[in-house]
Amino acid sequence: MTASTMATACSDPEVARRSDEIFRTQAGAIYKRTDRLFAGLMMLQWGAAIVVALLISPRSWDGLSSQVHAHVWAAVLVGGAIAWGPVLLALKQPAEASTRYVIAAGQMLMSALLIHLWGGRIETHFHVFGSLAFLSFYRDWRVFIPATTVVALDHLLRGLFWPESVFGTAVVSQWRWAEHAAWVLFESVFLVRACQHGATDLREMAKRQAQLEGTNRLIEARVEEQTAEIAQRESLFRSLADSSPLGIFRTEGASTAFTFANEQCRTLLGVADHEPIVGWWPLMHAEDRHRVEHSWDLLLSDGVEFDEVFRIDPQGGASRWVHARARPVSGTAGFAGTIEDITESRDADVRLTALGRTLEESGHEIYVVDAETLAIKHLNRGIRQRTGYSTKGAVPSLIDLQPELSEEEFLALVAPLSTGAEQVISHETLHRRADGSTYPVLVRIQRASLSGEAVFIVVAIETTQQKAADAHHARLTAAIEHAPDGVVIWEPSGTIRGSE
Repeated sequence: MTASTMATACSDPEVARRSDEIFRTQAGAIYKRTDRLFAGLMMLQWGAAIVVALLISPRSWDGLSSQVHAHVWAAVLVGGAIAWGPVLLALKQPAEASTRYVIAAGQMLMSALLIHLWGGRIETHFHVFGSLAFLSFYRDWRVFIPATTVVALDHLLRGLFWPESVFGTAVVSQWRWAEHAAWVLFESVFLVRACQHGATDLREMAKRQAQLEGTNRLIEARVEEQTAEIAQRESLFRSLADSSPLGIFRTEGASTAFTFANEQCRTLLGVADHEPIVGWWPLMHAEDRHRVEHSWDLLLSDGVEFDEVFRIDPQGGASRWVHARARPVSGTAGFAGTIEDITESRDADVRLTALGRTLEESGHEIYVVDAETLAIKHLNRGIRQRTGYSTKGAVPSLIDLQPELSEEEFLALVAPLSTGAEQVISHETLHRRADGSTYPVLVRIQRASLSGEAVFIVVAIETTQQKAADAHHARLTAAIEHAPDGVVIWEPSGTIRGSE
């Protein structure tokens, strides 16, 4: 995430709202915890006040009669009244501001009670300063307002009307209460500053937590977005892979087990969707295994691209010829590749090869002419034998082979083939041998496509013997027609012909 994105996240109003919420939650937890602490402390102090009263002056005497000392009743009744109010609020209304203020006032009143029970001993006044320190646990400086006020009023009023209970002597300066209040105020100032710093730190931590949560939300949103993109891309990839006419697979490490195989790959290997594919080794034809394993080892060791044609025996199917390719996947230890069923194309190649061999060995003369340049691209063995042109020598031009036709005349002859008006054109012409002699041929021309190029396939049949037979027949017919005597010819078919 960039710095600008982080800054945006930190200044988001949602982060500010969340910061206040966290601060209130954490502060409330502190208030509640401190309320419970003071609830327990109040009960402990109440018990301590009763113990102190019982130890110091359990009974008062008037002659021979005695009774429970007033200090004991003060500890039990006044102490209980002081303690139970804050305790009940701490239990019923924890973390409330009013509860904190009542606890602060009650704690100072408990200090006043203990000072009274101890006869105003100066050491007991330290309970006031300890109580102020305990109140700072709230990290709320406002609790010192009721606390300081109660201490000042207690020392003022009891200093004026009952100085022995607070100062331990009946004769005191009228400003002694102010001295005590000043020391309380002195400590409170520093405790207030400490509470303010604590609250500031708490708010700063809440702000950082809110910023961190905001950043986490942005990261999580980005992760979810990227996860959705990845899922979408994976779905697209799987859709494309399943619609591909090629089998697509992936392996990890040296293992040949497929970690991914599309539908076409599974169909080719004869493996159902729910079945794992352990690779093609168990399906491979025994005669091809050694060669293919060697190529796969080169892929694993040197990263050489795997490109092999071999046979497999799929589960529940006939043997198939396949063409497989694979290469390393960048940044991983895996390999990805394709596998294609070439059985039909291989069979077609075999048939085409056989056909080519048949045409090559045909007794007729067959040659291929480029439809654009009229250059002869191939001569079969039949025409090479009759013309004397060697496969190692220069291929004759069309004019060399058919001297009666110029290029313009040949183009005019085959024009109906180019326009599609005719499928096959036949004509008679002469072929010229390499030694310059000629012989008559009947030529059939057809337009075709060879490796994506337009060509004319020319098949020529030598007509030397046919023409000789026709000439002999013509001469015989003429002799019969001009014979002085009548001639009757009885043909094997039963036809009877005769001269006039």
